[in-house]
Amino acid sequence: MEGADRRSILIPVVAGRAYDGAVRYAAAQARLHRCGVHIVTVLPPVNLDPPAMPDLASTHARARGAADEILILVAHQVRSHLTGLGLPVWTELLHGPVIADLAALTTGARLVVLERRQDAPATDVVTMSTTDGIVARARSPVVSVPSGWVPGSAGSPVVVGVEDPADRQVSEHVVRLGLQSARLTGTPVELVHGWWFSDAYDDLVFGAAGVARQSAGREMRLLSALGPLLREFDDVCVKAVVEHARPADLLVRSSATASCLVLGRHHSSYPVGSHPGPVCRAVLRRATCPVLVAPARGGCLREEVVTPAVVNEARDLGRTRTGTRVDGP
Repeated sequence: MEGADRRSILIPVVAGRAYDGAVRYAAAQARLHRCGVHIVTVLPPVNLDPPAMPDLASTHARARGAADEILILVAHQVRSHLTGLGLPVWTELLHGPVIADLAALTTGARLVVLERRQDAPATDVVTMSTTDGIVARARSPVVSVPSGWVPGSAGSPVVVGVEDPADRQVSEHVVRLGLQSARLTGTPVELVHGWWFSDAYDDLVFGAAGVARQSAGREMRLLSALGPLLREFDDVCVKAVVEHARPADLLVRSSATASCLVLGRHHSSYPVGSHPGPVCRAVLRRATCPVLVAPARGGCLREEVVTPAVVNEARDLGRTRTGTRVDGP
């Protein structure tokens, strides 16, 4: 690990799962940022005291073997996408509390890439999932990639969910992250805001004309509040989409044509972080594109000078490279 780039892409893995989508996304980001990829798995600590020591030792040995296998497999997959670029790829096996150890590693990571299982529960309630735990405590952006994800057509927009443009501390942070991502990949941005007051009376109170007036007013306030930030990114094509719809449903629908969906999360009020909100949890479980979640404060992708060659390479996210293995430190 000595000499490793602290601004690397972090891929947490566990034995027995596939990481094709996460590997594609992480490798594309590594090519774009010219940075290394750090693959890590964490085994919970095991107490080997008698009398259960023989059985536990055998179980731990099998778990260690499975962990080594998944690290080797994912590292090989990542290297196959980075052949000839000289970018470091390395693995690490840790022993300790899973969420706490992974959260500690996010402090020095450029981006954390998780793969969402196809059989992940569709519930919107708070769960004890690893994704929710990492999103709540991460100090860097976290992206959840659907299992088996492959990139869509070139030029697909980066969709940014804007909950409340009046809350500039949150909305500007999230929108800036989306604009930075779009600038690096040469893609447009859609600022998506869904508004919905109550299932009890929305359809009764708001007719077609009322919905149009409310949406137009919200769009005007959104663009006004974010105007100074948008002028910083005048090279990025930005479109505002404001609809009368449940925010989670609108964002999930938007994910069908997006290259990436960017969301924020609640302010971190406690040392262990704050759980993702209901919209964030719903989108993480139902979106069909990668979902990038900004940390509560700080941690935006660093601004970089991007040449046309790098932009063209980033757009071709799905290209698989094969050849000589690229060894990391």
